[in-house]
Amino acid sequence: MRKLGSILCIIFIVLLAALPIVAKANDADVTPQKLHVSVFESPPFVMKSEQGYSGFAIDLWEECAKRMGVDYEYQEASTFPDLLASVTKGNADVAITELTINSERMERMDFSQPWFDAGLQMMVHKPPKAGFWRFLTQLYESGLLNSYLLIALGILVATLLLTLIDRRFDPDFPREWGHGVSESFYHVVSILTTGDTKHKPLFGSLGRVLAALWLVVGVGIVAFVTSTITSVMTVNTLERRILDTENNKISDLPDLKGKTVGALKDSIASAYIVKANLSIQEFGTMAEMIKALADNHVEAIVADQPSLTYFQLQNPDLPIMAVGKIIRQEKYGFGLRSGSPLRLKLSKQVMLAWETGLIAN
Repeated sequence: MRKLGSILCIIFIVLLAALPIVAKANDADVTPQKLHVSVFESPPFVMKSEQGYSGFAIDLWEECAKRMGVDYEYQEASTFPDLLASVTKGNADVAITELTINSERMERMDFSQPWFDAGLQMMVHKPPKAGFWRFLTQLYESGLLNSYLLIALGILVATLLLTLIDRRFDPDFPREWGHGVSESFYHVVSILTTGDTKHKPLFGSLGRVLAALWLVVGVGIVAFVTSTITSVMTVNTLERRILDTENNKISDLPDLKGKTVGALKDSIASAYIVKANLSIQEFGTMAEMIKALADNHVEAIVADQPSLTYFQLQNPDLPIMAVGKIIRQEKYGFGLRSGSPLRLKLSKQVMLAWETGLIAN
């Protein structure tokens, strides 16, 4: 009887020792009660508003989560590297953005079945539009607009002085200020532009000397204004032609040699640019990268074609344009922690979304 009791005790101890191993094995098949879903804003796939998150990837995830019967909460990643780290370090269960599936990332994390086919494309600075406001902008940037304002101020001062002198010494000059100022303005501009005027001579020889001096000043002013306007318009035309010519030559990454190219940090585009031995500047967000291109801080950017197209459509006034062909085909998927029990379940829902038409072919 004692021997039987000893055997039962040994069996009980062995079972207790095996419980953690069994529990650990079962954990791989158990979905967490509430999933932590890391998202990175990247329109049109992930967009943030006061109402929450929306976009193609968000809509697809929420439908898949509904069908799987899982609960979740969103947590926003401020940069693309932060999104990847949230999953690889185990701080999130799912990563959602335009996340490209590749072999290097698959060594650190899992992916669902692909849910979008896309590719990389290049974007460059668009030649400026011709027009009156563009012309004024160039005058301001060159400092000429300030010179023109000083000239206008000089004409105004000359008009007021001539009005005061005529009111004082010419009995036939209009007494009403409005008529008087307009009459003086006409004489000042007439001498400035044509060298001729019907203004009544005053002060005899001294008056003629003053008129001659104003005529010399006028010739210089007219020459200055004419030459500067011509030069600005010529530079604008040449700039447009040069940019048009350069943009038409861009069809692949090697065509960007010698230029500084922007890309998202730790993105596929970034690795592709480095591999092509191009000068690169990395950014944390798409918005920062687009702004840098629009402000001419970089000469080109490379990113996912759907996002570039969306930004261009949403901001038609930005001086940016997509060029060339798709230079690298990509597939997007949901990122998951390595060994995640969600992988098969989520992949099944993505496949069902394809089969049922929820994802359009």
